[in-house]
Amino acid sequence: MSLKKRLILILLLSGFLLALLFHFSINTTILPDLKQQKKVFIERLEKKLQEPLAIEEKDMAALCRDWAGWDGMIDYIKHPSPEFEKRFFSTLSLITHILNLVYVSNPGGKNLYNKVYIEEVGFLALDCLNVEKTIEQIKRIVMETQRPFKTILNSEYGPMMIAAYPLKTGKKQGTPGTLIMGRFLDKKRLKKVLINFTGNIQPILFTEKQSFASHLKQMQGKNCFHREDEEKITTLYLVKDMCEMPAIILKTESDTKIFKIVKKSTIVYVIFTVLSIIFLGIVVYFLIEKYMSKRITKISEDMKKVQGLKDVSMRIAQDAKGDEISSLVLNINNMLDKIEKEKEERKIIEQKMIKDEKLVSIGRISSSIAHEINNPILAISNCLRALKKSCKQEDSGLNQKAIAVSETEIKRVRNIISNLLDFHRLDREEFSTVNLAEVIGQSIEILKWSKKLDSIKIITNTKQNFFISGSHGKLKQVFINFILNSVEANSNNKKKGILRVEVLPSEDKKFCEVHFIDNGPGVSAEIINRLFEPFVSTKQEKGVGLGLYVSYKIIENHNGEILYNDAYKEGAYFIIRLPLKERQA
Repeated sequence: MSLKKRLILILLLSGFLLALLFHFSINTTILPDLKQQKKVFIERLEKKLQEPLAIEEKDMAALCRDWAGWDGMIDYIKHPSPEFEKRFFSTLSLITHILNLVYVSNPGGKNLYNKVYIEEVGFLALDCLNVEKTIEQIKRIVMETQRPFKTILNSEYGPMMIAAYPLKTGKKQGTPGTLIMGRFLDKKRLKKVLINFTGNIQPILFTEKQSFASHLKQMQGKNCFHREDEEKITTLYLVKDMCEMPAIILKTESDTKIFKIVKKSTIVYVIFTVLSIIFLGIVVYFLIEKYMSKRITKISEDMKKVQGLKDVSMRIAQDAKGDEISSLVLNINNMLDKIEKEKEERKIIEQKMIKDEKLVSIGRISSSIAHEINNPILAISNCLRALKKSCKQEDSGLNQKAIAVSETEIKRVRNIISNLLDFHRLDREEFSTVNLAEVIGQSIEILKWSKKLDSIKIITNTKQNFFISGSHGKLKQVFINFILNSVEANSNNKKKGILRVEVLPSEDKKFCEVHFIDNGPGVSAEIINRLFEPFVSTKQEKGVGLGLYVSYKIIENHNGEILYNDAYKEGAYFIIRLPLKERQA
């Protein structure tokens, strides 16, 4: 079955199922008697009206539980003292802002401490609230069951949220007393609790005698009462204290617009829904045909031309609609770009491998030639020693001078041969204690004989001796690479280039830093972040882009790092950091 036929079948089936679902929803939720809807709404409202008081009760219980665990409170029960009372119960800010009632008793029921505070009156005794019997009842429940107790309690000055906890020292020692805490639920505090509640809730306290009596009369003995008129529904919810006495009435008003649903025939909704779905299905079909099917077919035909990746230069025509299919076309073209680029890079790598193989062969030949040259050099050196002895006997100043010059030049030839052999043995070289100044000097000496340094002036500051653990030959390879990079960077300069090579200690004296600073064109900002990646070159078509990468890896194997100072604007500034090592005796 084709994609078009499947889409048509899915749309027809979806339309039929949606029509049945809509018919069922109309008959079960919209058209029934609105009284049932109001009943569901009111039940939900009742549950929400209890949330503010639950929050207040939870906070009081947490505060009481914390105080019940105080070691100082237990000590006070066992050994009452005025010092403890003065320290923990006489703080005005604690009583005013956190608590309005603190009550502590011992197991015998003796009242050890109680303090009541009301903003309008001040500090009072417990009996001023006319709740002594209720407090005793709470204390008895806590002591008998040894469990926490939370409730609302009416007093002379208004309802209080009460939390009581037994004071315990351990399972075997029993309960040494009771701690009861409370605070008044005045309108100011209740509004603070109700501020985050959805809807406008007005608390009415029993101390507001006229208003409270009027609303209580309207409720006709019910805990929850609803009165409806044309504009609103008024809901009254009664909260009682532990003695079943009315304490708080929560009043809220709701708009009746949510219940004003126009009763229409079910068949009208069903017909409208079916027609809408059919129309929508037709629109969706043509949109899919225009924006998906044709475009996907075009992509499929273009991809057939790229089969086997024989011609990766082929690209799919750009799609300007800016949707997911456009992104697919863009991703396919990006993939083809990457494949084409990888093929080109593979060719470059193959050419580099051939070039490297040639260099290896040249290195081997150079090594064998160096060994062959050593033999005649040795013979010439022996002859010069014999001539030197005979010249001493004849005391000829001119001959002595000629022999000294010849010995110096032979020594230089031997140094060149030695450096060539060292360069050839890079991969087999092991770590040893290396003097960086000597390695830098030898690197420069090798390049002098090849006349590579004719276009640049090298200024060195390598007087200090810094010793590290490393490969003599591989470090020489790194330094030669940095010197040659500077030479090539300055090759197009009209004035003679200058390269400064400095060996300095780091600030913490734990590292040695080799600074290469030249006055060339520097490194462009586009490649600074990719400078030490393979195949990234500053020489455009001249370089392969592996020199800095190989150097970076060599220094990394020496537990060091290569940094580029991009703040230096007068040329290129590289720093090689290597960990110092004490020179072995």
